[in-house]
Amino acid sequence: MQLSGHGSEVYCMKFSNCGNYIASAGHDRLVNFWDVFNGCKNIGMCKGHKNAILDLKWSKFDSSSLFTASADKSAVMWDTYDFSRVRTFRGH
Repeated sequence: MQLSGHGSEVYCMKFSNCGNYIASAGHDRLVNFWDVFNGCKNIGMCKGHKNAILDLKWSKFDSSSLFTASADKSAVMWDTYDFSRVRTFRGH
């Protein structure tokens, strides 16, 4: 299956802990969310980084949070229910 939605290279892609969703991110500074059991439909997007997203990680407790690390020297915690930014971490 081909997942369309990014405007440039995808650098990382991971399944949620429950296996129902996929998050992908990359050079276009966007995080896309896909519903695995609904034809891999794109169900949401997060944006806000100022440079490429280099890695992402789902919360180890549940699938309600996602963390991204970017070349803009920040990490962001995202709410995966409404696709909003919860917190930005700086200092690298």
